[in-house]
Amino acid sequence: MKILIYLLLIFLWNSTYRCADEEGLIKCKRVAKNILGTWKGTQNTLNNSFNDTFILEITNASKCNFEGTSSYSSSSTSFKVKGEIDMYGWIEFKEIEYILDGGEYTNCTESQNICQKIRWQKGAFFEKAKYNDSEFSGSWKLEGINTTSYSWNGIVLKLSGKFNLKKS
Repeated sequence: MKILIYLLLIFLWNSTYRCADEEGLIKCKRVAKNILGTWKGTQNTLNNSFNDTFILEITNASKCNFEGTSSYSSSSTSFKVKGEIDMYGWIEFKEIEYILDGGEYTNCTESQNICQKIRWQKGAFFEKAKYNDSEFSGSWKLEGINTTSYSWNGIVLKLSGKFNLKKS
């Protein structure tokens, strides 16, 4: 019985050791150098109500974190972007604030429902993108605010879609 327990412990130790193997993990120092620069691509909503080309300019990268700007061909609005890459190479980034507010969203004079459906709001969250030195793609989402006051929880509008970027 003791031999069986020892063999089981050895097996578990060996399998845990293999799981800790760094094969397939990214090196943040290398990625921080390679992610810098201009990334061009497209972004669209799942229902195709929005489709535009955009540029992600990554200006600063340290370890597995990065910062930059995003801008679009159909708008003068641009955003400050912050993001990170995890040890497996998955990328997430968010448009956190306006650099230049083109007014498409903030000066919208239509009904609140229409304004909430405009893409040029801060807060778009890009995710599910696997890092590659030359391109990556994933999905994005942008959650609106409550648009009705007659319900206890209101209606939250949410834009979502896909994006792809290539290093230029």
